[in-house]
Order: sequence, then C-alpha cells, then structure tokens
Amino acid sequence: MFAALIGMLVLDQHLSAPSWLAITMIVAANAISVGTASNRSTKKTDLLQ
Repeated sequence: MFAALIGMLVLDQHLSAPSWLAITMIVAANAISVGTASNRSTKKTDLLQ
C-alpha cells in the first residue's frame, strides 16, 4: 500500500478502484494473519508445558 501511495504522490500514477480493493484485501489478510499468529504461538507453548 505504501508503494502505491508513493507512486500516486511522486510519479502521478493512479490506480483503479479494483486495484485499491485488492491492495486493501491483501493488507487486511496480513493484519489478520499477524493478529492470530500470536494466539497460535501462545497455544503451542502452553501445550509443551
């Protein structure tokens, strides 16, 4: 998303609405993945004890 914003501001490039939607979905998937990763690692350490 950062690269798309820099391209828009510095290079005067513009993305279509579907492109922004795709970027937003990828960022959201990454955020969910990171948010649930801490829960998974905590459960693994609980099982080892």
